[in-house]
Amino acid sequence: MGALEAPHRFVTSRPVKGGFVRLVRARTLAFAPMILIASLALAADAATPVAPPFWSGNPDSAGFRALADGELKTAGDALDRLLQVKGARTVENTFAPYNEALLHADNAAISPA
Repeated sequence: MGALEAPHRFVTSRPVKGGFVRLVRARTLAFAPMILIASLALAADAATPVAPPFWSGNPDSAGFRALADGELKTAGDALDRLLQVKGARTVENTFAPYNEALLHADNAAISPA
């Protein structure tokens, strides 16, 4: 074998039907569900409101207290929504309010009060 020749260990004994186009289609179909899930997650993340940082506006101690109280009220409202469900439990009516309650309670706990 010369210096410029590549080894032929990857050559198969029979040709692949459909070749490269078939391979690209198969991979595209395999990745389509993952792309869909990722785009849905990004859309849901973009719809989630983000609280401003606790230091915005340079609040004093009363301002920090008001921020923490607001976060606790929002967490309590989410828990109330969770407890008011009368039908079957789903992700939308159970996990989403629970997650929101934990998020806002954590925001209240970590903001300096």
